[in-house]
Amino acid sequence: MNSQAVIAIATVLLLGWQPSQAADQQGRFNVLGLGTHSCGEFVEAANPDEDASRPWTDYNLYTAYTSGYLTGYNEFVEGTLDIRGQKKMLEIMAKIQTFCAEHPDQDFHAGLIEVVAELEPYRKRGLDGGL
Repeated sequence: MNSQAVIAIATVLLLGWQPSQAADQQGRFNVLGLGTHSCGEFVEAANPDEDASRPWTDYNLYTAYTSGYLTGYNEFVEGTLDIRGQKKMLEIMAKIQTFCAEHPDQDFHAGLIEVVAELEPYRKRGLDGGL
């Protein structure tokens, strides 16, 4: 899969996330796409076999999905300029990989929630949220 395809997938993920799709009154919402994959599937993608015909393609899709998720967080969480703070995407993906290795039966979305909770206190805040 080329970089244009990855960008197209990330764009679709971002455009599909609208404020009107927030959780219902019970806090429930529907997780889509790679977020429904198991953590075990992500760990496999992060450690491809040497014989794999597309060794990093799946991992790159998880990275694109994560970037879209974090971008949505930045857009819709008031006062947040960048949830990553000083962290790079490779560091964030490594944190998700650690969580997923310890919880292979949970879904990838659970890993995202865990990492966002860790990043939140260190996020870059917008002008309306202070620095």
